[in-house]
Amino acid sequence: MRTKFVLLLALIALTVNAQQDVKDVSSNQIPTEMKIKGNVVSAISYKDAYGLNYIIQTETALLTPKSAVEAAKKYELINVNGRVDTIRDVVSDYRIKGLFVYHYTQNNDSVNLLWKNLDNVTDCSYKYLKGEYLTKPLLTDLDNNGVAEVWLVYQLGCRDTATVPLGMKLVLYQDKNAYVIRGMRQTLHASEKEIQELESAVKADAGFNNLHPAIKNYARELWNKYKKE
Repeated sequence: MRTKFVLLLALIALTVNAQQDVKDVSSNQIPTEMKIKGNVVSAISYKDAYGLNYIIQTETALLTPKSAVEAAKKYELINVNGRVDTIRDVVSDYRIKGLFVYHYTQNNDSVNLLWKNLDNVTDCSYKYLKGEYLTKPLLTDLDNNGVAEVWLVYQLGCRDTATVPLGMKLVLYQDKNAYVIRGMRQTLHASEKEIQELESAVKADAGFNNLHPAIKNYARELWNKYKKE
């Protein structure tokens, strides 16, 4: 128990050290050369061996494809007790929401896109469509190579009741390389059996096995922190 506690303190210390120069950036402070899509949810800047870095999280509004709008026009109109309605609600059936994250570096007048993480929920036919970040981007330098590791945690899903679990992704970027852990979040009233099934279904990219032990430990701690609603 003591060994685990000491390791956790070490990880926290390393994380704090890596984030000491992190600054929040407002949307109007993002350089115009940095091309992004969606509405800015959060943006941070920091310095490492790459120079000045910007991590920008955006999201789209709930969108309905033009094809679905056109399809709605062709649906048969029915009259029920004097009320005219379509057979089904196309707008809700084909909703889409995107979560986009961009990593730009800036040195002097040069701006470069290091990576972008594009994800979305599509074809949601239920009442609740969820696409949201569970935290701002987190930074560490657990392998002490002078380049920050960037961690993203977000949930995506579509459900009709709060008892249906939503998908969760933990994404680690090392330089331009991405490593992902995928699974489902535990709902508030999940049974022991459901929790065991969700735990066993969590999958990590094979590349995690080759990462620094401190990075793998931090990934587990981070997943456990956000796995419950």
